[in-house]
Amino acid sequence: MAQPAARQLTREAVDRLGAKQTGSRVFRAEVLDRLRRVVGFDWYAWVLTDPGTTVGVDPLAHLPDLTLLPSVVRLKYLTTINRWTSLDGASALGDRFLDSPLWREVQHSYGVADVVSVVFQDRFGCWGFLDLWSQRAYAAEDVALLRHLAPHADRGSAGAPGSHFHGRACRPNPAQPRPGRAPAA
Repeated sequence: MAQPAARQLTREAVDRLGAKQTGSRVFRAEVLDRLRRVVGFDWYAWVLTDPGTTVGVDPLAHLPDLTLLPSVVRLKYLTTINRWTSLDGASALGDRFLDSPLWREVQHSYGVADVVSVVFQDRFGCWGFLDLWSQRAYAAEDVALLRHLAPHADRGSAGAPGSHFHGRACRPNPAQPRPGRAPAA
């Protein structure tokens, strides 16, 4: 549960971190450090995605066992609950854990009780997603805080639009549907 004093992790504070121009990995690590103090979590995966395809391109993760990474990636793509391609804002896994192949095949073994998922998207598409794994259930106020911060964490994690795609400019195409709404694979 978020601590009242810790709620000082405001949108403005996230904006200030993003304005440092330290690079997306440093930005994400700094935000994760602050989030750990606010909402708490045991493990995480923060993956930047290509906004046009929503395919993960730059993961930053701390898992209970890194040899699980290939399975975690495969199962994340197979899991429809809180999938980044259909999620708006943030949502907790809650009591839907049995419907998640990722929870059944990996997270359950490590005592994960809940996962809050956050999607980072704007008019250009989906820039990434964050999964916070916890051995306790998340409170509604934790999810609300993450939903509130998501648009600001999106700006810092993506940097200037297209910056982590080595100069490829990303421009919205009004003739195409928003890429963050692709069907589940």
